[in-house]
Amino acid sequence: MHLNFFGERIFRLEAALVFGLLIAVYFRTDASWLLFALLFLAPDLSALGIIAGLKTCAGSYNIGHTIVWPAALAIIAMAANSSLMLSIGIIWGAPYRVRPVHGI
Repeated sequence: MHLNFFGERIFRLEAALVFGLLIAVYFRTDASWLLFALLFLAPDLSALGIIAGLKTCAGSYNIGHTIVWPAALAIIAMAANSSLMLSIGIIWGAPYRVRPVHGI
């Protein structure tokens, strides 16, 4: 993906704001910071799609780094009153704006 200078700045600002917001929300949940540290990079496991090839890796990585899944998990967690699921949703969503991969 090619972004111009202004687009790149907005992209980074958006990522920083979402990251900061999710960290603040996580802090308010009184959840385990050890859990946060252990699961923070878990979405990067989606890059294991490299085993099936570059195209599959790019697709699985992008799916693992969208905000849709962690947001859905957080909504379900709130409806189910599950603090663990909410924690996982927040952690998963924190690094969501990693640049999409189009061809490694």
